[in-house]
Amino acid sequence: MKKSLRGSASPGGVPPPKRATTGVSREGVRDMMQRAVRVGAGVMMAASLIPLAGCQYPYRSMRIDGQQAVLAGQYGQAREIFMSCHDRRPGDAENLHDVGAMSFLLAQQRFTERNAPAGLRECDRAIDFYGRAITARPNYPAALIGRNSAFELKGQFEKALEQAEWASRYVGPMAKQYIFLAREHEERGDLDLARLRYRQAVVLEPESPEAHQAYGEFLRRRNLQDEASVELREAERLYAARKLPTPAALREAQSETGGTPEPQPDPPQP
Repeated sequence: MKKSLRGSASPGGVPPPKRATTGVSREGVRDMMQRAVRVGAGVMMAASLIPLAGCQYPYRSMRIDGQQAVLAGQYGQAREIFMSCHDRRPGDAENLHDVGAMSFLLAQQRFTERNAPAGLRECDRAIDFYGRAITARPNYPAALIGRNSAFELKGQFEKALEQAEWASRYVGPMAKQYIFLAREHEERGDLDLARLRYRQAVVLEPESPEAHQAYGEFLRRRNLQDEASVELREAERLYAARKLPTPAALREAQSETGGTPEPQPDPPQP
């Protein structure tokens, strides 16, 4: 009589090992895995947000970085910074002006390099951003001056390329723009930015007596007499080099800072 093989687990009569059991069904295991995935994804998302929470570089600090790049003559880098500011506050009229101003300065460089196509592109970009600034702040004087200068530069580039002294003739409006911006900040009480703007006017147009005079008068108002005297003397020298009479306001500022300028005749009346 044959033995029944039912119940014999393996040859030799050795019973098979029992499966470990956790008391959890397949559906329960699947639910646990899904919860683990959801929790893990939540942790990863929270971790990715940690660097963004309260760690964004301050907008004002970005703007100041851009102004410092202008002072260093790094107009391309300055524009990149101002464009990053534009991404955060597209309606900031002053920042829009600064993008336009950097494009204008880059256009001047391209024309000086006789790269007319690139210069024209920069002119168009300057006109565009000056226009945006005027839209954001109607009748914005600095942007109006800048846009007119960009239109003039674009229309005169062929003639300008033939003249060696072109740069000195076309750079003038920049000082006016920055002096205006400086005075605007000074009126608001933001003296650090005001001083930065006055310095930019001097750096961008070192041969402008008006820029040195405006900066010197600002320093005098801040009781920085020694620094003011340096700027005012430079303004006086530049006026004399151009055979222009020293303005009465400059003579008055010189006297208040301890300077003793030579008396200058008033300009002849027309």
